[in-house]
Amino acid sequence: MRSWLSLLAALAVVGALAAGGYWLYQRISGAGDGNVIAVSSQQASLALANGTHYALTVDMRKGAELVHFQILPGHSETRSFSPGDYRVEGRISDPNTDPFSSDWSFQAGGRYNATFSRDNQGNAAFIVERVGRPTGGQQKK
Repeated sequence: MRSWLSLLAALAVVGALAAGGYWLYQRISGAGDGNVIAVSSQQASLALANGTHYALTVDMRKGAELVHFQILPGHSETRSFSPGDYRVEGRISDPNTDPFSSDWSFQAGGRYNATFSRDNQGNAAFIVERVGRPTGGQQKK
């Protein structure tokens, strides 16, 4: 009888943990709470790749808006945000590489790719390219 009660208690604990994990997953992913995250065609999108062997942290600021990236070596992340001019500051976890900063501009509806790399002399560089054109409106040349 005790073994059945122990088994039943263990199954209850496993079920409670599974339900809690599913609830947490739903909260983190934004599913199931009626909130749908939609990307407007008026937003810009940046896919940022880390081409180094170090962790990369990048903060993009426009007024009170902050777009934050933390990217493991060899990985990439994509974020959508409002278009405009951003002050970009970043660093990698290598103590021999200085932090960097730059100013970037993003147009509404634009999709951008950026790759961060570092050469053997410790020189760091971003290569940024636009891969999409805004929908609607006209391009300025």
